[in-house]
Amino acid sequence: MSEEQIQKIIKKSIDNGDLRAVRELIMRHDVPVDMLINKSNTLLSYTAEKGNVKIADYLIQQGAFIDHRNSKGNTGLMIACFYGHSQMVKLLLKRGANAEAVGSDGNNAVDWAQAQNNTDVVKIVRNFIKHGAASLEDDQNITDLKDVDTWTKVSDTEIEHVYYRQQGYLRITDIFNFADKERTRYAQDIRTTTMISTIRNFSEIEGLASLKQAFAELKAQGGAPDSNAIGQFRTIKRRKKTSSKPAPPKT
Repeated sequence: MSEEQIQKIIKKSIDNGDLRAVRELIMRHDVPVDMLINKSNTLLSYTAEKGNVKIADYLIQQGAFIDHRNSKGNTGLMIACFYGHSQMVKLLLKRGANAEAVGSDGNNAVDWAQAQNNTDVVKIVRNFIKHGAASLEDDQNITDLKDVDTWTKVSDTEIEHVYYRQQGYLRITDIFNFADKERTRYAQDIRTTTMISTIRNFSEIEGLASLKQAFAELKAQGGAPDSNAIGQFRTIKRRKKTSSKPAPPKT
């Protein structure tokens, strides 16, 4: 495919919120994570305009430059503020976006949010500048997050599992891909925003409980994983313990 064709495909994937397609293009077709769309916005700044947080988070994890400036001198944060995408604004700030950067026209993120009367976004950015990352936490008591456990269909063959551990301070996102037989895990300390990602083949996951639940949840949400996949998981059979008692004497 030509670069122009790839740009059209990945742009359409972002428009449709298709994380799987974006990941496929980047991981399997070597599409640069900072590829330009329309010779101006990178994939991340274009995604910031569309407001798709999951795709933006994935791009950042793959090394996307968070403060790229488009042809008008605006960053992804400024763009997200202009369009009023509050969750995108929070994500970019958590990942290190410059909250006080000024565009070529002299406007910063707050200015763009105010221009569109996006008062909630204005509050988010101002509180971040004043109080730091702690201001980005939701109103929900962080200790209550230990009870959060959600399953969300990503595509017909993928499902995402989000839950919290360590009294709500460790956010874990597992993406089960039944097409590639892989589980991708993102473990983030929400106090420091530090994140570690790992990929495991299903054969490397001990036990079947999480895989069976992921399979069932995906089916329940209208997904179409391989109907034979559940039988292909590796099982670990434990050997029966041999008796330590001596054999009875022969009579």
